[in-house]
Amino acid sequence: MEHLQRADVFILTRTGHGTNLLIVNYLKKKFGAKPAFPSEHVPESLVLPNLGQTYDPEFLRGKRVVGSQESQKPEGFRDTLINVGAEIVLFKRF
Repeated sequence: MEHLQRADVFILTRTGHGTNLLIVNYLKKKFGAKPAFPSEHVPESLVLPNLGQTYDPEFLRGKRVVGSQESQKPEGFRDTLINVGAEIVLFKRF
């Protein structure tokens, strides 16, 4: 944690609603007045490039979907699908 003292600002990604305040308060207590910017990844649109179509993320609300992701932490994509209201019938990590 000592290497964080060299930072001028903290940019936090995918912190989630519940942890934003906890993390920011910890950083303020530990490192003083350095600014901290929590952020979340929020879908802007659903793009179907093969069809040349773009939809609002709400398009997935109530739809049964199969999802997959090639990542060490596929929970983020899965959570995004859930948050836009998709019904996940299968989710595979590759």
